[in-house]
Amino acid sequence: MKGQDGAETVQKIAAAKAKINRQYSNFVVGKFLSHKADCYEYGERCGRPLVHRIRQRESERGIRAIKDGQGKAVESPPEILEAFKNYYANLYVKDIFPPPANYLMYLQSTCGGKLNDEEKSQLELLIDHEEIIAAVGSTARGKAAESNKIPLELYKVFLPLAV
Repeated sequence: MKGQDGAETVQKIAAAKAKINRQYSNFVVGKFLSHKADCYEYGERCGRPLVHRIRQRESERGIRAIKDGQGKAVESPPEILEAFKNYYANLYVKDIFPPPANYLMYLQSTCGGKLNDEEKSQLELLIDHEEIIAAVGSTARGKAAESNKIPLELYKVFLPLAV
């Protein structure tokens, strides 16, 4: 009985190997035929299919068509570029795109209106030493301070002496 099981196992393994070999052979033949077709289509040079595939990928990622300012669909690359230039050049021009009629109401609702006298006086207070120390201490390392280009680490070291 053990001999028969061993023989059956060997036959199953041989059948599985034969099946894998057939599948791999079919795969290789398919790749070979595909490569042969590419060589016929693009010539014998091996770089041409690669260049064609790279260009195809780039064109897939590109913008093929957009609508210009008049709503007309534009498809050629120079016209697409010109449509983008016109859009961004005229993006904030008041005459071309007038603001909506209720923009003042929108700004007042989002900004909260005017400051009262107490809020104004809080903003006009002088900055004290504790606020300066807290601001310098909370700043990220390696940054230059404003226009004098003095590193912030220098301020952090010498600030207690200066105050």
